[in-house]
Amino acid sequence: IIVAIERLSAPVVENVVGREIVPRAHEETFVPLEKLIQEEEEAEHPELVGRYPRVPDVQQKTIPAGSFLVTAINIGDSRATLIHSDGGLTRLSKDHKPNQPTEASRIEKAGGSVETFDVPRVDGVLALSRAFGDSDFKMNPNLPPEEQKVIAVPDVRQFYALSSDLLLLACDGVYEPSGMDWAYVRDLTVAEMQRSKGDLEEVAARVMDYAYDMNSQDNISVMLVAFHNQEVEHPTAVYKVVSGQGVVLSETRRPSDAEDDSVEGDTVSLF
Repeated sequence: IIVAIERLSAPVVENVVGREIVPRAHEETFVPLEKLIQEEEEAEHPELVGRYPRVPDVQQKTIPAGSFLVTAINIGDSRATLIHSDGGLTRLSKDHKPNQPTEASRIEKAGGSVETFDVPRVDGVLALSRAFGDSDFKMNPNLPPEEQKVIAVPDVRQFYALSSDLLLLACDGVYEPSGMDWAYVRDLTVAEMQRSKGDLEEVAARVMDYAYDMNSQDNISVMLVAFHNQEVEHPTAVYKVVSGQGVVLSETRRPSDAEDDSVEGDTVSLF
């Protein structure tokens, strides 16, 4: 998943559903991401029907200067979450699983199948329906890239964030242990933020350690991004790779590449 962040230097007026911005070019056909996620979760777990809060209606909102436009570009099953200061969350991505109706339809039209062992898999092998690489599932010579069994076509959604929000990016290994769903990982992150007094490196390491201790068998990666609304003379992006024990393995600093001095922008990604 790739997330691009742009700080607003002036207010903007947008139609929104919760924190999601309705794209102007697709207002008539727009379906909120949260609604799609809820429908898929209810189809997989009928006991969840009726338990979700109602997805809000579209409303016009003035997003104030100092807020942030957050564009989530997702392929696969890493997840991006906005954690709000009031304890709420906004899901910025939806997993691409082979058993989802639109994904399964494309897979079958491309000559593949969806088989379920531990989890649904393309041809009984790959647990993702969209991914970079995995060329063995993209070899049908009669089909364009976007119609293959596995494709690399992203979902692109835009949201707005406030300076009090926290952006969490985590790969599927964080969510693999039983019970570690979106809300649980949110609560764990908030608790660790309070315990560590906002030390993002320590929080990321603790969340990874917890998933490992809960016997996650998949890769475990976490990235935390804090927002701020202060002007900075020379924006600098800092990237660190931290072990599960909190040891900084590498660190890179570079000037922000924003061309407009009135806008601070950057991009973070997790695979």
